[in-house]
Amino acid sequence: MGADVGTIVMNKNQQVLRALICQLLGAFVLLVGAGMESALWAQVAETTLASGLTGSTQVVAGAEVQIYSIGVTDPGGFGESNRVGHEGGGGNLGVELTISDMSAPTGLVAADIAELRLYHSTNNVLDTGTDTQLGTQATVNIGAVTEIDATGAGNPARTITFGAEDFIFVTAIISASATGGHAFRVGAAAGSLGMTRDTGPALDYSRGSVFAAADGNHIVIAAETPSFSSGVAGGGRGIPFGGEPVMLARLVGTGLYMIRRTSA
Repeated sequence: MGADVGTIVMNKNQQVLRALICQLLGAFVLLVGAGMESALWAQVAETTLASGLTGSTQVVAGAEVQIYSIGVTDPGGFGESNRVGHEGGGGNLGVELTISDMSAPTGLVAADIAELRLYHSTNNVLDTGTDTQLGTQATVNIGAVTEIDATGAGNPARTITFGAEDFIFVTAIISASATGGHAFRVGAAAGSLGMTRDTGPALDYSRGSVFAAADGNHIVIAAETPSFSSGVAGGGRGIPFGGEPVMLARLVGTGLYMIRRTSA
């Protein structure tokens, strides 16, 4: 009878031990699996935080100006790659940002911006000779999210380089008919850059730290005005013509100018 009790106790201990071993093995497999997933299907890291404008910048009509940038690095997997833009049938197809008027409205309208352009670069500086344009967006939503779709570009153009920091940035083309004095800010929610990877779970993902639009960081569209100088190229301040008193410069001596106010 005593032997039977001992056998029962031993069997129970063995069952407990086996269950514990199974749990430990299961946890090990999960850890290894997670490590393999990280190695096989590595996602890009945000190595230069997403950002918009800095300070106040005056831009003339027709100019192209950078308004958004982010730096990402692909640690490299086993033949896998990461590309700009979600490919899972929706989501963020490239970059999403918000262009808005100042807190004290200046009258900004969508027509002030001809289009937005999305680029893939190695140095975060616009260089039309080496940077790759991934997409354009002609319609800008003032005060709401605007998306610039990258998925129309070929896979090589959208693919992030292994082991190096690549930059994705957006520029705005100021309309030739933009109104001088109008101004805008730029902000973006977290995950402003859409990404996809070749295989593995969660093919579509996003990168990008949040940054808010601020009045201190904005673009001002410059009024088109002629410039005056004393015979030297450049310099001088533009003086508006038409509809209001104008300034005339008259030569009254060699190298000497006199300014007189007259009616338009």
